[in-house]
Amino acid sequence: MRVRLPLRLKLTLAFAVLMTLLLGGFGLAIFFHTRSSLDAGIDRELAARAADVATLVQNSRSSSIPGRGNEPYAQILAPDGRVLATSLNGDDRPLFDPAEVEAAASRPTYIRRGESARLLGRPVELGGRERVIVVGTSIAEREQTLETLGAALLAGGPIAVLLASLAVYALAGRALRPIDRMRRRARQISLSDSEDRLPLPTANDEVRALGETLNEMLDRLAATVDRERRFSADVSHELRTPLAILKMELEVGKRASLEDPTASAESFDSAVEEVERLSMITEDLLLLTRSDHDSLELRRGPVPLRALVERTTRRLRLLDGDGRRKLRVEVPAITLVGDGARLEQALTALLDNAYRHGAGPIQITARVVDGQAELHVTDQGQGIPEEFSPVAFERFSRAEAHRGDDGTGLGLAIVAAIAEAHGGKFGVAHDTGGADVWFSVPVYESRPCSP
Repeated sequence: MRVRLPLRLKLTLAFAVLMTLLLGGFGLAIFFHTRSSLDAGIDRELAARAADVATLVQNSRSSSIPGRGNEPYAQILAPDGRVLATSLNGDDRPLFDPAEVEAAASRPTYIRRGESARLLGRPVELGGRERVIVVGTSIAEREQTLETLGAALLAGGPIAVLLASLAVYALAGRALRPIDRMRRRARQISLSDSEDRLPLPTANDEVRALGETLNEMLDRLAATVDRERRFSADVSHELRTPLAILKMELEVGKRASLEDPTASAESFDSAVEEVERLSMITEDLLLLTRSDHDSLELRRGPVPLRALVERTTRRLRLLDGDGRRKLRVEVPAITLVGDGARLEQALTALLDNAYRHGAGPIQITARVVDGQAELHVTDQGQGIPEEFSPVAFERFSRAEAHRGDDGTGLGLAIVAAIAEAHGGKFGVAHDTGGADVWFSVPVYESRPCSP
């Protein structure tokens, strides 16, 4: 079973590891730089002392090194390693072995003697003969300095990492506290209190942006839940009326069948109409459901616009048998690409909406905009209120003026679903004086064609 560490602890551990690596690298750099600086200083001091000893010996004929009683490491050696001159407090043992003397006879040579001394041997000419001057100094102070520095780094590094990690742990807890509050509030939010939202921190940072984004998501979810509730209520209402009528007509028909066959036939005709209405509502709901799940099947192909309009308006003319509503058609001879049956269904819904709720002549126009044909259906009625336009294409949406009219409230929702399935758009215009509802579909061929 994998152990899931809290984010706060993960951040602290990651910082501690990174801090350890950085401090370790920085400490090593300081240590080696200090050691290099101390060695360079010692080497410069030895070079200066070697030059001083050479000058003293050249000005003195003694075998010793006069005036240098404070030189614990100073000798003049012959090329064979014999001690020719030594400091007053030195001994007669050569500081360099023969191999080291041979190397120092040709170039300055630095030699370290364990942890106690550092020596320098360099060639010098005395009395016309080649000699080797050897000087040295104690490095105990250097070793003590490096030991003290190393101890300070080894002791201070972990303490610094610990203190910094504790600070990061506290800061991470403070930074994550708003997220924890949002988490606890999110656990309490349910469908019964869908208006509740996540608390936002006062700081205008990424956490607040996350909270605002989540609250916007909750707004969309609440709106979706509200639409689903209204949808269920509207479906129940729409189905209740025809079912009640159907039940009543069947009961009347049953009783009348024994008394008056004519009345029985009328009752059954009315029942058939209600069954057709139920079937229509069911088909419309099925279409919208498929559209919601992106499973609305389209049989795409070329669709001549004028032929499409002619088939659609023929049904409206049959419905308006007395000709009380004039119909005007002004569409170009273009070809659309899409499912002809679905496009006819959408255009029929617009015409039915104009016929039921509009007034005056009904006009069908079309124009090509950015490779898409916009099909407009206008009338001279009261139009669609601007405040109702944002929800006009939602299911079962009806303006207040048309609440009591016959209809399912699904027509414009079907138009929107079919338009979106074809990659088109839909909308309502308010500059014609009446209703102007439109949808668009891609143009298959822009040149004129025969219907």
